[in-house]
Amino acid sequence: VSQTNAATVYKFQMGPVNVRIVDTPGFGDTRGHDLDVSHAKLIVDCIHGLGSVTAIAMVVSGRQARLTDQLRCALSEVCAILPNSAR
Repeated sequence: VSQTNAATVYKFQMGPVNVRIVDTPGFGDTRGHDLDVSHAKLIVDCIHGLGSVTAIAMVVSGRQARLTDQLRCALSEVCAILPNSAR
């Protein structure tokens, strides 16, 4: 179960660089695929509000030694919301 239910933007400055980190709901929620679709929409809406994205970091459980079906699905969901130029 994802502990995050909304996309939240945290802003701070590192020297001369303004940094924005977006904390988003996770994929592969045990409550079902429909929630993943809802989470993807929250992420897309948040990113559209930012205007640009420089990098994407995903947090994955260290207990997963290989690419599971759930992780493969999450990566597919993330790639689906990116423009073709970012893939």
